[in-house]
Amino acid sequence: MLKLIRVALVGFPNVGKSTLFNAITGFNQHVGNWPGKTVDIAWGDVEYKGFRFRVVDLPGTYSIHGETEEEKIVEEYLSTNPDIVGVVADASKLKQSLYPLVQIMEQGHKVFLVVNMLDEAKSLGYKIDIKRLSKILGIPVVGVVATSGNVKPVLDAMISALSSKPKKLRFRAKGKKKIEEIYEFIDRIAYECVKGGRKRDRVLDKNLFKWYVDLSLFLLTFVALFVPTFFFAKYAGNLVSSVIFLLGENFITEILDAIFSFFPLVFTFFFMFALLEDSGLLARIAASIDRYMPIPGKAFFPFLMSFGCNVIGIPATRIIKERKYKRAVALAIPFIPCSARIAVMFYLLSFFSFDVAIKTLVFILVSLVVVVLMTVKIFSRKKKESLIIELPPLRKPSIKNSVKISWLRTKVFILRISLWITIGYFLAYLIMNITPEKTPNMFWYLGFSVKETLSLIFGFFAKELTLGGLTSVYGTTNILQAIGLVNAVKFLVFYSFYTPCLATLAAIKSECGLKTAVLSFLWSLFVASALSIIAIHLIV
Repeated sequence: MLKLIRVALVGFPNVGKSTLFNAITGFNQHVGNWPGKTVDIAWGDVEYKGFRFRVVDLPGTYSIHGETEEEKIVEEYLSTNPDIVGVVADASKLKQSLYPLVQIMEQGHKVFLVVNMLDEAKSLGYKIDIKRLSKILGIPVVGVVATSGNVKPVLDAMISALSSKPKKLRFRAKGKKKIEEIYEFIDRIAYECVKGGRKRDRVLDKNLFKWYVDLSLFLLTFVALFVPTFFFAKYAGNLVSSVIFLLGENFITEILDAIFSFFPLVFTFFFMFALLEDSGLLARIAASIDRYMPIPGKAFFPFLMSFGCNVIGIPATRIIKERKYKRAVALAIPFIPCSARIAVMFYLLSFFSFDVAIKTLVFILVSLVVVVLMTVKIFSRKKKESLIIELPPLRKPSIKNSVKISWLRTKVFILRISLWITIGYFLAYLIMNITPEKTPNMFWYLGFSVKETLSLIFGFFAKELTLGGLTSVYGTTNILQAIGLVNAVKFLVFYSFYTPCLATLAAIKSECGLKTAVLSFLWSLFVASALSIIAIHLIV
């Protein structure tokens, strides 16, 4: 049996590290949370020339020391002393990309350097002397184009690094002076090894932050993410359901349908998201939108997707690197009305008189904006910081790599929520077989009856089930006829903001942990209760 060699891949965001990882490991990959953290790390095994390497793709960071969750994961993993460390650098921005290499060489790890994106560097007029770079640093250095799939030079560099002695860098200065000394060292390396280069006038970057460019990017994002995800995935989801129900309609096939109907939705989103990310457009869209929002511009993506389905909005929060903001946005997302909730809301509003319907709708929309901003403000506990983001080169995205990444992320997501959906369906089955008189009235403090409570419980398992609940307990969906105007207004406002559906809570637990999921449940109940009480005084 071959000895297992652990290889850690580190580097800045957008240097093609995950592309290289996918090229090395193929589909032989696994994803999991780092213990005590909610950020995923990926790993995969590959055998080459009598060695068995376990390659670990660590999160992209600008430093291996710091405060963000990603930086802590990198720091903690490197403290376990992997056999070798591979630093991936962007050839078109080599000088900036060498900073983590210096930090790792300070720690005395066996290390090799992968200078990626040589094709882009060439198109910009840069010439990089790989041999000279290796000689100066005293470590194996290879130049590659990861999207080509040729990873043999990288595997050879791993073997060379494994058999070499670590070269430990030492700097005399401390604090800010030490950082200056490090960059002087990097500047000298770049001066000797990088020649040429020309400035390329990119029209998009030159005009970024002009309103017509920002509006164009907004529309591009809407079309690229929202339309394919929710129109294509809708038909694909129906096809999946049809195939599942060929096995017969029973309790088991209903659970399978509930789980796998998410697959086309989640995969399509991750695929389109990966294409935008790989193309370099994602960072530009976030930067352009940031100045219009009182919260981080990157929150735009999860909020946008949540109008289709909150379950998709939650995993989209992984683009937000700052942990507090990510958690705060995840808590705000359940207040965004998904397509199912919007349909139910407008259907119930149709039974109201025109003036009451307009007042109720305006109240819900104003409350939505206030609650979302308030939630992010309260739970991030900090003022919005300026967005510091590096704009990666614009490039043609790799469809092959995007498919691999999307498949891996979708597989992990489905596995994580399947248990909770199964539990939820068992609970729903039990509740539906209990007569309304035996159902505990959890919302007595709002004046709701047991029947109204039962309808809301149905909505916890899937928001569209609320209509079915009203029909089953009242024999009609005419909410005014069933419970009267005052209770109808309270019910509709409460329904618009109360607890996320079970699948959304499962997604929150997956991304942010159990405590955040419980907090989301309780916080949304509190907000919905307060707003429903306020609504009857302002509307009725």
